[in-house]
Amino acid sequence: MMKRQDFLKRLLGGGALLTVAHVPAMPEHVPIHTCAVRGFAYHRGPQVLHRLRVGDPLKLVREPDNAFDENAVAVHWNGHQLGYLPREDNAMLAVMLDRGIGLQAHISAVAREAPVYGCCEVTVEIPR
Repeated sequence: MMKRQDFLKRLLGGGALLTVAHVPAMPEHVPIHTCAVRGFAYHRGPQVLHRLRVGDPLKLVREPDNAFDENAVAVHWNGHQLGYLPREDNAMLAVMLDRGIGLQAHISAVAREAPVYGCCEVTVEIPR
């Protein structure tokens, strides 16, 4: 039976090839929320629906003075307001935006044949 010390000497000194498993890089942004855009029919959504593409970047705009929802977060695409993040999901995201956390968003699904209230899905991400 070989001693542990001899085994390590032989392994490391004997030209043994050590391999390290490939560890994938951390993503730049981590998805934290996915939802359908609310109010799509009441803003520019229907007019630009044919131009929306999965992966398109979105701008999240806080509206703290919104008369209907103090946590309102508007969703904009190329200067057009598409609607809002759902009221039941926006409180934490509003606080994060208010604190200067650089949330990013993109279109994660477009279903042109779906009813207008569920045809555009967004994913919100937080930087790593």
